[in-house]
Amino acid sequence: MTTTYLLQNVRPLGGAPTDLLIMDGRIAQIEPAITPPAATPTIDGQNQLLLPGLVNAHAHIDKNLFGRPWHKNETPAPRRIRDFVDNERRLRRELQLSTRTQSALEVRAAIAAGVTHIRTHVDIDTEAGLAHFESVLATRAEFKDALTIQLVAFPQSGMLVRPGTVELLETAVKLGAECIGGLDPSTVDRDPVRHLDTIFAIADRHGVEVDIHLHEPGTLGAFAVELIAERTRALGLQGRVTISHVFCLGMIDDAYLNELIDLLLENRINIMSLGSGTSAFPPLKKLRDAGVTLCTGSDGVRDTWGP
Repeated sequence: MTTTYLLQNVRPLGGAPTDLLIMDGRIAQIEPAITPPAATPTIDGQNQLLLPGLVNAHAHIDKNLFGRPWHKNETPAPRRIRDFVDNERRLRRELQLSTRTQSALEVRAAIAAGVTHIRTHVDIDTEAGLAHFESVLATRAEFKDALTIQLVAFPQSGMLVRPGTVELLETAVKLGAECIGGLDPSTVDRDPVRHLDTIFAIADRHGVEVDIHLHEPGTLGAFAVELIAERTRALGLQGRVTISHVFCLGMIDDAYLNELIDLLLENRINIMSLGSGTSAFPPLKKLRDAGVTLCTGSDGVRDTWGP
C-alpha cells in the first residue's frame, strides 16, 4: 500500500476545508488546493471532518464476547469486585473462548471506529497463566500496520491472594508488556502497602509504567491514592503512573480532594475515567481545570461484567 497520497477537501478538527499531502506515512503539507507530485493518488474527503486517530486508553481486548450470543449478566450478589471476577473466571472455563480470536475481533471493530491506539489490560493469573498475554501479543503483531497496542500485565484475579501471580506478571513484562497493573490493593489483596510495593518494584526494575484499577470508595480509595503518589515520587516515576476509575475522588469532601489534586499534579499522575454505572464519578471538570491529565476508554466491551 502506498504511503504517499493527497487527501482533498477535508475539515481538520471542524475547521475550513483544506488538503493534506501525506508522504511516507506522515503529513507533509496542509493547505488549500495542494498540487501534488505527479502520479500521486488522490482521495476526495467530501468535506468531512478530519480528526486525529482515537485513543482507547483503557480496554480489555482479551475477554470480550464478540460473535457470541447475548450474555445476560447474572453475577451473584453482593456483586463486589471479587464476585464479578469469580463469575468471569467461571464463565471463561465454561465458554472456552479463544483469546486470540476474541482480541482480534475487538481490534477490527476498533479500527473501523477510527481507533489508532489501544492500551489494553490483559488478565494474568495462576489459572490462565500467560495464555491471554501471549494471544494478545500475537494480535498486536497481526495489526501492527493499522494501530498500536500497549499491553498492561494485569492481575484481575488478585495478586498476593494467588501465590505465583507476581512471578507471572514479571515474566509478562519481560516478554513485552509496557505497563504493570494493579487492582484494589485493600479490598482484593487485603494488603495495600505490600501490593503497591510489589507493583512499583517491578516497574522500577524494568522501566515500565504503572496503571492501577482503583474501585475502592471514599477515604479507603483516597488513602490508596496517597500511597500511589508516595511511591511515584520515591521512584521518580512522575508522568508514568495512571490510576483508573478512581471513584473515590467523587466521594470525599473538597478539602481532602484538593489535597489529592495537589499530589496528582506534583507527581504528574494520570486519571483514567469512564462511565461508572451506579458508582460515584470523579469531578472531571475540576480535575481538568486544575491541570490533571485525563484520559478515557471503553473498558470491557460485551463482557461478562455487563451488557
